[in-house]
Amino acid sequence: MTTALQRALRREKPFSSPAEQAFLGLTLASLRLAEPWTAYLKTHAGLTPAQYNVLRILRDARPHGVTCGEIADRVLNRDPDITRLIDRLSRSRLAERERDPDDRRIVRVSITRAGLDVLRRLDRPVVDTTQQVLGRLGPKRLSQLNALLDTVIDYLDPPSPDSPGTSSKETT
Repeated sequence: MTTALQRALRREKPFSSPAEQAFLGLTLASLRLAEPWTAYLKTHAGLTPAQYNVLRILRDARPHGVTCGEIADRVLNRDPDITRLIDRLSRSRLAERERDPDDRRIVRVSITRAGLDVLRRLDRPVVDTTQQVLGRLGPKRLSQLNALLDTVIDYLDPPSPDSPGTSSKETT
């Protein structure tokens, strides 16, 4: 019996292992999930997914803003040039930089009112898009999927001992 992944990849041979199949499946699903959202962002807001992600981080960091290093630690896609990304958002007047009054060496980045307005216009489409592409899984399957993804994420990027919600006990 062929799997949906084999059909999507037009692959007749079985995968070499369940891990290979899961890896390719997650990769393909991630790319397919991102395509409509990427197109929507470009068309309706003139943003890339990375710019949108940074704006969300900046909204969460209000009112104090964050440094470029803190943004780099929190972005979904590791962007090697956060500074350029912030430059583009600043030129579009969606973000602004300000020197930290306590330490002039530190530059903090904050979202502007225009950036907040853009995110406000995108909040409903985010809910609609995620519901459209994943909602048909239903609550039980979504809960299972989220638990599995948490396990994978924790394995690939274990929480630091001082992260909120983590204990000092090791898990097996």
